[in-house]
Amino acid sequence: MVLGDEESDRHFLAKVRGGNGFLIHFGDIMSSLKTTSAITTLHWLTNRKDPWIIAKAFSPDSSLRDTIDPNPNTLQSRAGVSLHRVPIPPKHPDLILQYMKDENYKIAVIDECHFFAGEGMALRPVVVSLLDNNYGVITISLNKDFGGRYIAIHDWLFGRATALGRSRKPRCEEPGCWDIATESQLLYEGKPKLYKGFEAIKGDIEDEYSVKCPRHFVSPPVIGGLEERLPGPILLRREEVDIIAALKDKDLLPHEAKEEYFL
Repeated sequence: MVLGDEESDRHFLAKVRGGNGFLIHFGDIMSSLKTTSAITTLHWLTNRKDPWIIAKAFSPDSSLRDTIDPNPNTLQSRAGVSLHRVPIPPKHPDLILQYMKDENYKIAVIDECHFFAGEGMALRPVVVSLLDNNYGVITISLNKDFGGRYIAIHDWLFGRATALGRSRKPRCEEPGCWDIATESQLLYEGKPKLYKGFEAIKGDIEDEYSVKCPRHFVSPPVIGGLEERLPGPILLRREEVDIIAALKDKDLLPHEAKEEYFL
């Protein structure tokens, strides 16, 4: 279901009534007001002016943008709405769980999910554990990289979500174009940068990173021998294995959980 209309919103609220865990995922291209939409959804969901009392925001410390995130302790959206935030090392998203448990928060808002290790997949066992323990989770991620390929963590979150959040696609940044942008374009010295596979890139390099409609997007050249990710379940990556072990040691995941538990 996609939140944002009366019927879907009512159905979602009925589903999570009573403290059941949930996952709302916002996935889209850059400049689509994903973070703004996520924070305003949190206000709607908690029905209070001060949701930070029960919710905490997290993002990889490698994703902080000088032009948008001058304060590392504040999750700041392009539209100006904000939330208290804890920067997290990209290889240790398990710290999110420990923080939620120690501070007794109920909802985790996780921004820039694709910046976590392993194309964001290091976050997967953390989200699984949060849901197992009936936390609310709101995730925000780019859906595609600058090569036009869907990002692994977005695909997994998209499939696992209780509901999908509704963002707002930006206009194409080609001068004079009023069409809707669907792709992120990355240039190097004025030309599309060679695509070597997934790469997490900060969205504040405005002179080189823009959003384009299908008509104005120029597909980048692709390095030879690059393999496509096969369709189907995304198997466990090495970045997840140590995190799963650590969470099991802390009794934050079932000790008997096998690979299929996370797919």
